[in-house]
Amino acid sequence: RLTRMGRAGAAMPVAAAEARTERNRIFLTRGAGLEEWYLNGEVGLEQGFTVSKRPAGSGPLVLEMALSGTLRARLMEGGLGVTFHDLEGQARATYRDLWVADARGNTLPSRLIVAGDTLTIEVQDAGAIYPLTVDPTLMGITNKVLAKDGSASDYFGTAVSLDGTTAIIASPYDDDRGSSSGSVYVFNRSGVRWLQQ
Repeated sequence: RLTRMGRAGAAMPVAAAEARTERNRIFLTRGAGLEEWYLNGEVGLEQGFTVSKRPAGSGPLVLEMALSGTLRARLMEGGLGVTFHDLEGQARATYRDLWVADARGNTLPSRLIVAGDTLTIEVQDAGAIYPLTVDPTLMGITNKVLAKDGSASDYFGTAVSLDGTTAIIASPYDDDRGSSSGSVYVFNRSGVRWLQQ
């Protein structure tokens, strides 16, 4: 949740949002030359910001967001992304592909910072022409269930049956017992992981 914007060390609380929708976008106008937007796209949910006016002061521009819930944020190497992990340590989502450009289309140096329950986008905006577009993407991570000995022509997953924490998955063209003899795989769920039995 966006909470503050401004200069590093001197960011100010953002105003309450006025919402409007346009096709697959939601816009949250926050005053002071700041608009937050969400775009539901093919690669994930883009949370973007349009900063129309240069904030007063010196130092990098920062957008600070409060993190809540049970997932824990871990900064990826170089500040290029953040992974969100559940209580068992399994990665469930990423916040990455941060791209910032000014009105001329020049890409600006930027990074993500995680400190406690705050995620900060930091932008080096010296010399930039406003408005700025700040555009990271939130992507869910899905867990694939694969047969340990599977191959492309086995047709693993042609039929699936679930019962509680047990999954039975058909692979009709698996060749372990002869040409297209087929196999059935049993997986048990342990937390968020499916383990082949």
